[in-house]
Amino acid sequence: MTHSCYIKELRFTQASLAITATAAALLIWSTGAIAKTAFIETRITDLLEALLFGTLAGYLAYGNLCYELARIGQLKRIASFQGV
Repeated sequence: MTHSCYIKELRFTQASLAITATAAALLIWSTGAIAKTAFIETRITDLLEALLFGTLAGYLAYGNLCYELARIGQLKRIASFQGV
């Protein structure tokens, strides 16, 4: 890979990381609001639904964030070995 390819891949991954972090924050915000409303109105089934959805979607977002951080590390490591 050429230097410009590494830079392009690194920038693309950083942008993807920012988008994923924003989506995770919005997930926490919206699911938290739904869970808070359900808790205040004592709707247990809605509360459990919001918590289950938030947990499952949170694990997916966490996995994606870990992958993107590992990809950034790999790109930087490869670039440093090749003197790019």
